[in-house]
Amino acid sequence: MITELVIAGLTTYAYRKTKYNHTHKSEHELENRWMAAMIGAGVKNKNEESETYELTQIIPTQYGFCCCVKIPYGLSFGDLIKLKAVIETNLGAICEFEKDKLENYATLKIINNVFKSDYEPVKTKSNEIFLGYKLDGSEYILDLNTNSHILIAGMTGSGKSFLFASILTNLIYYNSKDIDIYLFQVMKGEIDIFRNCPSVKFTSDCENEILIMLKKLSNLIHKRSKQFTELGIKNISQWNKHFPNKRMKRIIIGTEEISFFMNEENEHFLYFTQIVKAGRSVGIHFVGLTQRTTSANLGGNGELKSQLTVITAKQRGEIDSKNAIDVYDAAYLKPQEFIASSNEGLIKFMAPTIDEDFKILNKYVPEIIIPDVKSNKETHKEKPTISGGWHIPNESEWKSIRDTIPEFTYITKEEKIPVGQMKAPKKGKKNGVISLDEVRESVNA
Repeated sequence: MITELVIAGLTTYAYRKTKYNHTHKSEHELENRWMAAMIGAGVKNKNEESETYELTQIIPTQYGFCCCVKIPYGLSFGDLIKLKAVIETNLGAICEFEKDKLENYATLKIINNVFKSDYEPVKTKSNEIFLGYKLDGSEYILDLNTNSHILIAGMTGSGKSFLFASILTNLIYYNSKDIDIYLFQVMKGEIDIFRNCPSVKFTSDCENEILIMLKKLSNLIHKRSKQFTELGIKNISQWNKHFPNKRMKRIIIGTEEISFFMNEENEHFLYFTQIVKAGRSVGIHFVGLTQRTTSANLGGNGELKSQLTVITAKQRGEIDSKNAIDVYDAAYLKPQEFIASSNEGLIKFMAPTIDEDFKILNKYVPEIIIPDVKSNKETHKEKPTISGGWHIPNESEWKSIRDTIPEFTYITKEEKIPVGQMKAPKKGKKNGVISLDEVRESVNA
């Protein structure tokens, strides 16, 4: 951990499009405020020296300071954590504590220059989700092998849809050949802007169509599980390692306002529950959005929520925050701030900055639809759909994904030429000029 402190002090951060509010306090002032906080809180052990937590090895960084906190005999790291609110108030900064079990000191990051950045793609693998940046500026990436299913919560207008859009964009930008995305929504249309993206195989706002797809995805879980069992395979990563010529794609199921499907009496709830319980090992992952994480919104007795990594933006109040992540902190989050309750504990991070029209996302994934109708009509060819937005993969798509996607029914589209309209030039012609013979053939047809 000492090495980490030295590295923190020597590393020069080269962030692009970064905004810092340079309000670094002097080390001397920092020490004085720290001691004032300890004295004010009456924190000291029962030894003759009446020792308290001591701030040492203060190293200035881009985000503020990185320090050691010496823990005296008779006091614990847990006692220090209880003082977090007092310390943050006295220092006028955000504090993050870390400690190794066998050490008698903790590492403290004092953050008074919060990192902010416009969205830019961050290199990830197909099993990784880029969420944003921790408050010290480091990238925050979730591993789907350990945090297999995600629930993004937050009050209306808190930015959860923007976070979801950046997640999808990053996945498509770096892993379009290794993932397939299925997008479900009811009444809303935010995620439909991704319908033309190469990795998006299905979008729908029709409950019946969504139910059909959920059944197919559930069957796919059973199919993959059976294949794994027969060959002694534990998970999709192991399968792809041993069978590189038959690699399976990870599947991301994105769902806007999951509460629409959480009625225990309908089949949607049953299949969503099956996917969350059994999808991890076979590479089928759920990412859902909701405003509140109450039993009314998630259904059941809380079992579904217990298997999700919950990420929350600002919540309406302390009760909603407590329901989401078991602490009150989400009630006081600012725009773009999120807290993730993951297998690594509670992590506070900043989502990338995204414009309202998603132009910055379109810059990296041109198939994302933005409010430029003329441009999109000229550059993007709509995928064939049926009512509700069901995407039907074409023949070339099926060739590449036939081993990993549930069966569909082919829908052929008969070509009809209006009376008097000539056929387009055949492929292979050196120019686009139509010969007289072709004109006669068209007229006689």
